[in-house]
Amino acid sequence: MKYALYVLLSFGIWQCSWAQFSRQDMASELMLRWKYADAYPLWMDLAVDPTYADSVREDFMRMAAQSALSADLLTEAVDWNAAIIATGHGEPEDWLRQLDLLCLQNRYDEIEESIGMALDQFPDNPGLLRWKEGVSGLIQLVRDSTAFTVEPLRPQSSAEEFSAYPFQNGLVFMSTGLNAGFIPMQDGWTGQYYTELTWIEDVKEPFREYTWFEQIRNQDLFGAFGHSRLHDGPVAFDADEDFAVLTRNHEDIDVSENVSRSRLKLEFYRWIPELEEWERRPDDLFPWNSPLYSCAHAVFDLNDDLVFSSDRPGGFGGMDLYSSKWEDGQWSEPQNLGPVVNTDQDEVFPFVSQTGAVFFSSNGHPGAGGLDIFIYREGAARLERLGYPINSNLDDFAFVFDETKGSGWLSSNRMESKDAIFSVNGNPSAGKLTVHVQACDGSPIVGIDVIAEDQFAGSATTAQTDEDGNAQFIAIRNRTYTLTSQVLEGMDSPPELELVMQDVDSMGTVLDFN
Repeated sequence: MKYALYVLLSFGIWQCSWAQFSRQDMASELMLRWKYADAYPLWMDLAVDPTYADSVREDFMRMAAQSALSADLLTEAVDWNAAIIATGHGEPEDWLRQLDLLCLQNRYDEIEESIGMALDQFPDNPGLLRWKEGVSGLIQLVRDSTAFTVEPLRPQSSAEEFSAYPFQNGLVFMSTGLNAGFIPMQDGWTGQYYTELTWIEDVKEPFREYTWFEQIRNQDLFGAFGHSRLHDGPVAFDADEDFAVLTRNHEDIDVSENVSRSRLKLEFYRWIPELEEWERRPDDLFPWNSPLYSCAHAVFDLNDDLVFSSDRPGGFGGMDLYSSKWEDGQWSEPQNLGPVVNTDQDEVFPFVSQTGAVFFSSNGHPGAGGLDIFIYREGAARLERLGYPINSNLDDFAFVFDETKGSGWLSSNRMESKDAIFSVNGNPSAGKLTVHVQACDGSPIVGIDVIAEDQFAGSATTAQTDEDGNAQFIAIRNRTYTLTSQVLEGMDSPPELELVMQDVDSMGTVLDFN
């Protein structure tokens, strides 16, 4: 999941020699560079070195636990964190990490006892108190289930693969297993190759072996947007599949804390039919890219505006979700989606469904462990969290879902802690709702706004009647909606109708101005 969340790269451009560093200096430097897999063995050796005092070795144990967890070495992280707590000198951060690790191991029955032990030592710690308040809700979240099947799409693949997005009859997704030609680049975070875009032309045939010669010629890549020497992806397409937004590393380097990082930026591409190729035009720039922060994981909403994640200044902390509208020929200043969605942790990998709902992943809202998938409906006062098997105790993200078909794609590291793509199938959760608006004489009312309010979520959607007086909605099945319209001249109040969207593909109703 470390590829998927930030992919913020660190480059070794210092002129100094590693030989000048102590083991502790080297391990600390590697942590600053996000090279956790390389830092972990150094912290491990330091933690068992008897030449250091016990208090110093406890700090090294803490760093061993932190680096192991960041490198997805779950077993090692559990062992080191338990060793710290067993010394009797655990800090609140150690107990909080322990609670996260219990979730990641599905050891939910031990959480309440661990919270009690932690609060005995730190009764006023805000983080531990939040866990105490939320533990009953967490247990219920774990028990929640959804009527879906989740199956690995490409179990034959040994590479990390994630962030699948539908394109034509197939999927475009990110992979670390493509090698990208003669001199493949590697990421120091986990030692694997940088991510590249590849694709499946037909989802009915999800796996194909490429020959060495085909790989050298980059025939295994989705080469529509060119090829960089760093991380490419994810990508999303608009509804017509002729406009794309790609996440890619920034050419400019951010240097802070003596570490060089290549942040993430958004790039746009247009399909040129007469050339039969994708083109990046000079005027197709996202003006809010910056080498000082990342803009990433962008998708288009129903109006072809952007929803994306960013750690730009002014947010709630970590990666937040933002929207940017296409207005007067340019992208508007990004607007934070607010405290219902965003936390001081990470909200990433949004997707906007046919109902306008924003599916996204977060490790800041109460969940079953790691990143969990939530749903936000515009104007709603609360989120909806998906249950098992869509959410697991590990990282679940990049959920792309067709609510009218009940099918989609999920990325998760639930199997062997390796990012993989899963197919999701179940019953459709939404259907088409047609609202016919008519005057007192039965004639259709054309060009009037109709509002459908979801009573469960508290969100509202507006659609305008066509020449036949019909307004079209995609509504959540088995939800109660309040239907009303704009006030017309001479009216004291608009008509109002309450109905339940049935568990059907489509249904109709009449909003009568009688």
